[in-house]
Amino acid sequence: MQNMFMLIRKDDDKEFFKAKIIDSVNIQVTGVFYTGSTKIEETDEKLMIGTNTLIGNVIEGFASAMLIEEGALKIGVA
Repeated sequence: MQNMFMLIRKDDDKEFFKAKIIDSVNIQVTGVFYTGSTKIEETDEKLMIGTNTLIGNVIEGFASAMLIEEGALKIGVA
C-alpha cells in the first residue's frame, strides 16, 4: 500500500509504528510513544495515555488533534 509507512522489529516481525495517509491534511498513526515517563499507546481501537484509555473518540475541528512534544501531550490543540 503506497499511502502507508510501517516500522517492523527484525527480531520478531512485530509492527511497532504505522502512519497511514488519509488525505492531504490527515494522517492516522499507531504505535507506542513516550513523553517524559508517560507512555502513550495508539492502536486502531484505542488511545491509552498512562493508565487512561480513550475508545471510540474522534477529534474534529482543531488545528491539531494530538500534539506530542518533549515532556508534554496536548489533545485538541487550536
